[in-house]
Amino acid sequence: MLKKYFTFLLLVVASMQVSNNLFAQTEEPIIIDSLKFTIGTTILNQSLWSQPYRYENKNLKTLSIKITVERLSKESTEINYNLFSLLVASKEMRVRPTGLFYYKSTDKKKYLRTSPLNHNYDVFQEFKFEDFENFEAKTYDPNFLGRPKKGQIPTVKQLKTLKLKKRKLTYHIDFPSYSKFTQGKLYYKGKTIGIVRVER
Repeated sequence: MLKKYFTFLLLVVASMQVSNNLFAQTEEPIIIDSLKFTIGTTILNQSLWSQPYRYENKNLKTLSIKITVERLSKESTEINYNLFSLLVASKEMRVRPTGLFYYKSTDKKKYLRTSPLNHNYDVFQEFKFEDFENFEAKTYDPNFLGRPKKGQIPTVKQLKTLKLKKRKLTYHIDFPSYSKFTQGKLYYKGKTIGIVRVER
């Protein structure tokens, strides 16, 4: 009986997650600095139980954008995920990413650890856009109740820099978002990769 109850509970949770996911179209590849970027599926996740951090602003959800980066040169190079940003024209905001993950299996995410923001040198601040305000959400690691762990203060974090030893890397980048998000432009440095949309 207990086993049946837990199976039912897992199915309910899974169905909640699916019902909160909204999918967008795939964009054509763009080449920037000998790197080819391809935007894949975009998901607006309104249920945050599957991610290892929470937002200080409880109204925020997570927009996860699948991005494939392919190097066109022979030499290995680095990709700094803090150089990605999302421009939301309707709110005049340039949004900083908050998380980076890949799928270890079909339904298991592996998040990469973030670091405390270094205010002395922050590459996200290098590529500002006129008439757009930088939006940087504060996050924290939650306890089992979803609250900040003891002694933890919500802060802005920065993502990892990864080396492209192989030709391609595919990750999902998390951006803080409001539930009414419909469209934005994804940038690397100051250059457009493509439009991300959420279908309703």
